[in-house]
Amino acid sequence: MLADVASALADRAIPLQGNYCAAKHALKAFTDCLRMELEEEGVPISVTLIKPGSIDTPLFEKARTLLDVEPQPVPPVYAPELVARGILHCAEHPVRDLVVSGMGKVISLAGTVAPRLTDRYMERSTFEAQMSDLPLADARPDNLYDPVEHDGGERGRNWTGRVHVRSFQTLAALHPAGTAGLVGLLLAGGILAMRGRRTRILR
Repeated sequence: MLADVASALADRAIPLQGNYCAAKHALKAFTDCLRMELEEEGVPISVTLIKPGSIDTPLFEKARTLLDVEPQPVPPVYAPELVARGILHCAEHPVRDLVVSGMGKVISLAGTVAPRLTDRYMERSTFEAQMSDLPLADARPDNLYDPVEHDGGERGRNWTGRVHVRSFQTLAALHPAGTAGLVGLLLAGGILAMRGRRTRILR
């Protein structure tokens, strides 16, 4: 198994992150190409592209920024453990693509289904959403040309009350058979309930 970690922004770019989005688009193209080449050669390796949404990592503290305030991930923000569990699952099960987080899935689909409408929505919402209320620190170190002294660990700032530790969309993507069974049961229950209600009305 081979997993490349890109981003939901590999499918749909957002303002203020053009270079980041371009890099993730490139990684998606590379992964798609590599998958085909390995399959043509008969190499028994499953290639997965992991596409997280906004994740609570130190990215925004270390990236070069031209904003007047500290940047932040577009909410909702998800815990990095969700991505780790997704990678582990794909190491044991062949999966082509895995979007981690419900909003990541929405972004990926929106850019495909309604690109111009998505442009308008992002123009109105994602500029301010990426700006925190923290002033930009003087002589703020970044990793544009050299690594920063401290890597920051796996988490970013303390986004108290904002980091989601669960994603039902990701859970459904990792367990499609169970999800399909649950949906089937819910539909069957709904149909039976409607029939029972109709029977009582007719009586």
